[in-house]
Amino acid sequence: MIRFSGFSSGTAALLMFGMTASAVMPIVMATPTKAATFSDVNNHLNRSVSASSYIASSVSIQNQSLKLKVAKDSKINVSYTPSKKVVLTPGETMNMTLMVANDIKNSQGQILIPKNSQIEGQLISRYSANDFKGAQFVAQKLIIGKKSYNNINATSALIKNQQSSNSFGIGKTLQNATMTVAAQAALGKITGQRMSVGDILSSVLTSRSQDNQPKENDQLIIIEPQKDLSLTLGSDFYVNTVASTQR
Repeated sequence: MIRFSGFSSGTAALLMFGMTASAVMPIVMATPTKAATFSDVNNHLNRSVSASSYIASSVSIQNQSLKLKVAKDSKINVSYTPSKKVVLTPGETMNMTLMVANDIKNSQGQILIPKNSQIEGQLISRYSANDFKGAQFVAQKLIIGKKSYNNINATSALIKNQQSSNSFGIGKTLQNATMTVAAQAALGKITGQRMSVGDILSSVLTSRSQDNQPKENDQLIIIEPQKDLSLTLGSDFYVNTVASTQR
């Protein structure tokens, strides 16, 4: 038996009841509410300001990105300085460097890709199974001043303009054109040596099949770069900085 000294019998009874009850259910004591201090308020304000600054910073970065973006499906007109025409045969690949013909600008009139920037790439042959579909220029690198971009995704349309190498007057038509070795061979030429008209015709005639239909390597793909090689961006392209303001 537990004795409580210094307590009246009523108080002792209440204590006994409390001990007995506490064995059955816990006694929950409320934690007094702590008044917010100036430091608490200041910290809360700082967090709010930081969040607002982060949002403002994100919006600023997004706006800056839009200023530096050349959108997907944008057109890039080009020129080719070595010649007005390029000739190759189906199945060939040819390295080329094109020049941007016009300034490419953003909506604020700022120049992102200046005129005369270089676009390096290749003319390649496209096939569906064994069926030749045409030649296409595929960009591989954009050079703006001293800065190179290897992530440009731009291509020309398919060029299907084919002409037989024995077409009347084609040699004169293609005079001063840039040609691959195979295209020169199809015309009966050897680099650095001009063949006679008779030699050219003989070369062409001996390369034809027995049914008198021209073989694929008798066909020439004739390209006028300024007209045929306008490029289309296949995805959004970003430059690192604005080249200059509107001029």
